Amino acid sequence: MSRNSKKMWQIVTLLAVNLTLLILISSVSAKAVRLGGSGERVAEIQRELHKLNLFKEKPSGIFDFKTKSSAAEFQRISGLDANGEADYKTLSALGLNAGSSECFSARTELLARCITFSGCRTYPEMLAEAEKIVEITDGAETLGKYIAENYPDFLFLTDEPSPEAYSAAMQIIRKRKLPF
Repeated sequence: MSRNSKKMWQIVTLLAVNLTLLILISSVSAKAVRLGGSGERVAEIQRELHKLNLFKEKPSGIFDFKTKSSAAEFQRISGLDANGEADYKTLSALGLNAGSSECFSARTELLARCITFSGCRTYPEMLAEAEKIVEITDGAETLGKYIAENYPDFLFLTDEPSPEAYSAAMQIIRKRKLPF
């Protein structure tokens, strides 16, 4: 492969990763979280409902019937449609919109997905992988380029990262004092 062809392929891959990121982040903020959902987003919803004394359990990251009931109660109090789903209006009322919430940030989302894609199984492995990636990449462009070069099938990853992957990503980002 010629140098120009390789460079062009890297640019196309980088653009595809960036487009995927935009779609991913926009769908995250638009998609309602509902019964059966799981992950760090659900844990964050549970933490906010807990602060309001509407969710009495320890946040688990699993959108169960107690979470749905608590969300519906919050919606009733807030004058929203009390369907128990955490839609955009509910998330905004909880203060969990894309601009204010760590778990909705692009860097955290990408890093958690990289951790998931790399196949790490234990939390220490996830932390080490996140640390390695952050060490190599210092900006969003560099992270996109890293993904394009190291995870060519990244665009096909459909699995939601685990709460542990999000936690590892956030822990390393906080440790390095990077913007989310």
